[in-house]
Amino acid sequence: GMSEEKYQGVEIGKYVVADPHICHGKPTVRGTRVLVHRVLKRFRRGETLDEVAAGYKISREAVIEGLYLAAEALFEKYSVPYPEPPSMEELLKGDPIRYDDKYQRVQIGKYTVADPHICHGHPTVRGTRVLVHIVIRTFSSGETIDEVAAGYKISREAVIEGLSLAAEALLEKYAVPYPEPLSMEGLLKMDSAHQRVS
Repeated sequence: GMSEEKYQGVEIGKYVVADPHICHGKPTVRGTRVLVHRVLKRFRRGETLDEVAAGYKISREAVIEGLYLAAEALFEKYSVPYPEPPSMEELLKGDPIRYDDKYQRVQIGKYTVADPHICHGHPTVRGTRVLVHIVIRTFSSGETIDEVAAGYKISREAVIEGLSLAAEALLEKYAVPYPEPLSMEGLLKMDSAHQRVS
């Protein structure tokens, strides 16, 4: 019926799926119970792309897709809009232009900000113009966390925070809910159907 369709697995990408019956609907690598957000967090230990893939016995391509999906989820979740330029009438009036509150700088984490006046409001590492979603994607080239941090001249902690924020954004964007629990009648029906098996 209707309720079942709502909870079917979702093909997020070629390698990443979310199925309410596998790992509570959190994004996993197709055909496994490997949680994509955990895969991302593995880079915090200093492992390379190949080491992470080998550690979970999944393909490099699956890890890369996870990195890109998480980077995109972070980008979408935290980017702040840039104010519209004032209209000709407003400019001619000569009044000071006031931007509304949604155009303020947002402190996302200790090291991560989104400021409408820096990099079009996309999340950056505080005090830099380094885009966090690009930092996340950089792991797909096989660098370790220390190499990524050194390459962008940012702290290891900033990279770790970026990975965590991206992992959370991925979960938030793609996890699928589990169906409502069955009624007692439904459970009893299932039970009688399963008794032959036990």
